[in-house]
Amino acid sequence: MIMEMHCHTCEYSACSLVKAVTLVQRVLEKGLQGIAITDHHHFWPAEKLVELRAAVDVPGTFLILSGQEVGTPEFGDVLVYGADRVYPSGTCIDVIRREFPEAALVLAHAYRNGRLPDEATLLDPRLDGIEIFNSNHTVSENTRGLKDWHRYKFTAIAGSDTHAENYAGLYPTVFDHPIWTVEEMAAEIRAGNCHPYFREIHRASSSDTQIVELTLGRKEKQAPDRKIIVKTHQDTKTWAQAERAYYIMRELGTCCFTGGKYRIPLPVDEDPQTLTIIEQRVKGKVLKEFLATAEKSDARQAIQLTAGWVARLHNARVQVTPPEEFLELEPARLDECLDFLRRAKHRHIDRIVEIRDAVMDTERALYGEKTEVLVQGHGDLHPGNVLIGQDDPADPESHFAAVIDFTSSRAMPPAFDVGAFIEQFQYQFFQKPEITAKVSADDFLTAYLAEAEDLPDDFLSQVQLFKVRTTLRIMAYLIGLGMGQHPDMWRLMVEAERNLAHLDSIGFLVRNHGGIAAAAESGQR
Repeated sequence: MIMEMHCHTCEYSACSLVKAVTLVQRVLEKGLQGIAITDHHHFWPAEKLVELRAAVDVPGTFLILSGQEVGTPEFGDVLVYGADRVYPSGTCIDVIRREFPEAALVLAHAYRNGRLPDEATLLDPRLDGIEIFNSNHTVSENTRGLKDWHRYKFTAIAGSDTHAENYAGLYPTVFDHPIWTVEEMAAEIRAGNCHPYFREIHRASSSDTQIVELTLGRKEKQAPDRKIIVKTHQDTKTWAQAERAYYIMRELGTCCFTGGKYRIPLPVDEDPQTLTIIEQRVKGKVLKEFLATAEKSDARQAIQLTAGWVARLHNARVQVTPPEEFLELEPARLDECLDFLRRAKHRHIDRIVEIRDAVMDTERALYGEKTEVLVQGHGDLHPGNVLIGQDDPADPESHFAAVIDFTSSRAMPPAFDVGAFIEQFQYQFFQKPEITAKVSADDFLTAYLAEAEDLPDDFLSQVQLFKVRTTLRIMAYLIGLGMGQHPDMWRLMVEAERNLAHLDSIGFLVRNHGGIAAAAESGQR
């Protein structure tokens, strides 16, 4: 049974703008089975509820009950269900409990305005429940309430705290058993036979981050998807990375991705105390999965949307993070690849070091004195970080591309993202002819070049350079999976050497890496 448990009418609450008749109508229209009106320091007597029912003409199964919201000195506002007298502001909770021992007393909007109730408050025996979801909470406050409920196992309800008709019934409470009277409702709360209306799906969990998809309250027709992604970090290092990505996404959402066919999961809120980041959930299918089942025309459209997304980011020419970070961090990032290889005592470590040095030297020469050419990029662009969605299933023009995971974002050459995506595409779909028969990496590059602005003359050579750099990351990934002797390792290394040999032959590399050229020519193990 689904009930609205916290709402105010303009008849008896000066803060409300909605009449009781309208309030009941809206809650009924949203599919709830009942409503408990909780005006401030006012209790609706039975005869008034009968009149209200007649005025709205609700079904006989729809409940219209009354509680009240009482300001107490001990806890602040408390929702009282099952006390049939009006209590003035300042009434001690012990008085209410003594006079109505069977009533249910629930702490209202327990997390509002940054309030952080401690364990003693949440488990205080004078309270029968805690309102953890409330429209006057921020998203992070609602999320904090959910986490505390999971941790301390108290009885929880949700309430819309309605003061206007547009959000009536937004945060309902589910009762495990049918109820017919306010006394039965109070008894169910006291027995813990209720909980907020929500959906929680654990999407991923690792040693450093837990990712949960939440739907708080009910989804309304013609309303945006109420799903959010909650990322809780277990240590300050991963939190710092996530918080950095949060602010990058916030800036990019303002300047580049405000909607339409190119999107990002917009930041919603953050909670430094619990190391939690909250993002808007973008509904779509991962590009890798989308391409596997799509028709050829849809596959090409998806790749073109992906390329358009990248061009939109690069064309903005913003530098959210300091541009000098690119070359400052690059040696350590490339050395991460080598560390995997050294720990595995890979037999081709010397050749791979040569590749690494060629990439690093060329990057320094190209960008060391030209940080103005760097733009905010994604930094980890591959088919697993791209979502393809469709707002209207009947309208193929409503497809959109969204990109997730900005933890590697920084100011970088535009060719970085392009080279990374092309190399990842070619690696991930190397043995998937059912995909490459529909669409290719060249389709991505062609679409990007058509949309991108002010590219340098040597852009395609830069793309080749960053394809090689991405190959190093892929090889490190394979080593991490214990696949150091897999045939892919040899193929990737030879491909990287040949690409560098080509760049060397056209004078693009800083110095002549003879070892690379010789190895590429010989192709010998």
